[in-house]
Amino acid sequence: MYRTGDLVRWLPGGDLEFLGRLDAQVKLRGFRIELGEIESALARHPRVRKAVAALRADGDRGDRLVAYVVQRPAAPEDGAAAAERPAGMEEHIAQWQGLYDETYGKAPTGGDPTFNIQGWNSSFTGEPIPAAQMREWVEGTVERLLSLPHRRVLEVGCGTGLLLFRVAPHTERYRGTDFSAVALAQVAAELRRHGLDRVELAQGRADDWSGVAPGDFDLVVVNSVVQYFPTVDYLVRVLTAAVAAVAPGGSVFVGDVRSLPLLTAFHTAVELHRSPPSRTVAELRARVERRCADEEELVVDPDLFHALAARLGARAEVQLKRGRAGNELTRFRYDAVLRRDAAAPPAAPEALDWRAAGLSLAALERRLAAAPEAIALSGIPSARLVTETAAVALLADPAWQERTVEELRREVADRAAPAVEPAVEPEDLWQLAARLGYAADLAWSAAGGADGGFDAVLRRRGAAAAPSAPPAQRPAAVAARPWREYANVPLAGNLARRLVPELRRHLAAELPDFMVPSAIVLLDALPLTPAGKVDRAALPAPERPAGDESAYLPPATPLDRLLAEVAAEVLGVERVGMRDNFFALGGHSLLATQLVSRLEGEHGVGVTLQMVFDAADFADLADRIMERGMEEVDGGELAAMLRELDDLSAEEVREHLDGLFEGAEEGA
Repeated sequence: MYRTGDLVRWLPGGDLEFLGRLDAQVKLRGFRIELGEIESALARHPRVRKAVAALRADGDRGDRLVAYVVQRPAAPEDGAAAAERPAGMEEHIAQWQGLYDETYGKAPTGGDPTFNIQGWNSSFTGEPIPAAQMREWVEGTVERLLSLPHRRVLEVGCGTGLLLFRVAPHTERYRGTDFSAVALAQVAAELRRHGLDRVELAQGRADDWSGVAPGDFDLVVVNSVVQYFPTVDYLVRVLTAAVAAVAPGGSVFVGDVRSLPLLTAFHTAVELHRSPPSRTVAELRARVERRCADEEELVVDPDLFHALAARLGARAEVQLKRGRAGNELTRFRYDAVLRRDAAAPPAAPEALDWRAAGLSLAALERRLAAAPEAIALSGIPSARLVTETAAVALLADPAWQERTVEELRREVADRAAPAVEPAVEPEDLWQLAARLGYAADLAWSAAGGADGGFDAVLRRRGAAAAPSAPPAQRPAAVAARPWREYANVPLAGNLARRLVPELRRHLAAELPDFMVPSAIVLLDALPLTPAGKVDRAALPAPERPAGDESAYLPPATPLDRLLAEVAAEVLGVERVGMRDNFFALGGHSLLATQLVSRLEGEHGVGVTLQMVFDAADFADLADRIMERGMEEVDGGELAAMLRELDDLSAEEVREHLDGLFEGAEEGA
């Protein structure tokens, strides 16, 4: 009896042929490892619901241990465990506050302090959104605000005053609040210069309604701040208080809201723009799915506003953004208005299906020449989302998974060509309606615009008041759901990234080093065979950091090692090389604040957010940290240090600096 647990076959010649194992034991670098022990240790962690360990081939690097973990179901309110939820929410808000304090602290680009667009950067390029496009965005928003009753206005999250300085001169009273003292100080200085004494400023969070009585205002503005809220419940609380703060006949304007139905389209567009031509569609799809899961901003289904309006006795309007700039602000965001109107709006006329009726802008103009009172249109293909709609469809196609991004781009361009289906630019429809004496309300179709379509209601000016929304967006068509189903969970990605290093520490305390997996992969569910068992062959390979693996540069100095260790934990990746870029590895603004906080607060490293944003890679960041440290050294000390190093070789200088850093670490 062969009793080692190996499965063998005894050949006629007397030799034993090794066939594998009878159990789940594996051998790695000379150690025999029971995978079940790793799985049991993981299962004892309170945040783990299921776990599987496996030995995977890792190319020419040999085999590696990998653990796959399914987290326990999230708490219903915001995706965090009940005990962690308050801390997670407070940290989330504090990180955004720190980010914007630093952003607003920079001198505005351009000569107009009332048009400070610092921090308005493109998700596609990382570069500032052009000033002309930002002016169009501001002017379109101001036009909508001034179309609403605005004698007494409260703006929640006024920032640097992009809206305040343009709306306040038309009001009797204007109150602006923000959580950034830096922003408010800048606004206060400009208010004095412009003599706008009707404006009052107050520092506070969006859920701080102290000093605001019911019915105090005609208009409450919550513009371009919803994405920074920690949970959908927080948003509902803010909007409930906002509706209570407006008098009958007043409105709550919620502007620049990111669309949940368009989240996949947004990340598809960004990743397709950034991806190298040789990347496979399967890899692109995995990156898009990860970006959606890790989304750190609150992204909201437009239907939430109709559901909330029904609960609060208000009525909701949801409209596409105005403007011709083909950027993320016009394509993936929307405005919503909650009105405290006494009378219900008139019913919209029966809708004409745009495609079924064979309509075009020219055909619509001919219909409007007959001066109908109103016309409703549904299923209008949007020129803003033609490319994204085609790309999302191809990403989901199994036949495309092994093809390349270069092939995908060509196919998307062919499918988005105007000759295939003449899509409509929403701004063209607005301008056509205005030219012919009609007011136009444009909102996404029932699918929230995920299919690239929108609806419109056009009413002749001077006829009955405009309806609340096109038919597909009317409150009666919106079924009530739990609030959590109307938005993503911004805290989830942060908690997941924390979980991986937490699990590593947990395993290190329970198992010998050689049994701790080199990679831990978080999954929504484990793949199963038809028999209901774990399909180990279908477990995904751990995602490696972006970039050329052959160009990996390991950390060399103590500072390098510290940067790599902290960055790997913050980003939730296996390792970080000195040629890696923080943002290429999945970093974003909130994670950058965490990196800075960890380096400064826990390790005393002098680093700023701007240094992280500006650094080409971690080697560059280390150089910037060194340069900043040298600048802060007293001149006499610096001169003495330079004299000491003057006659040393480059290698001797490196060894000397390593010793200085090690001494600094021991002292800390």
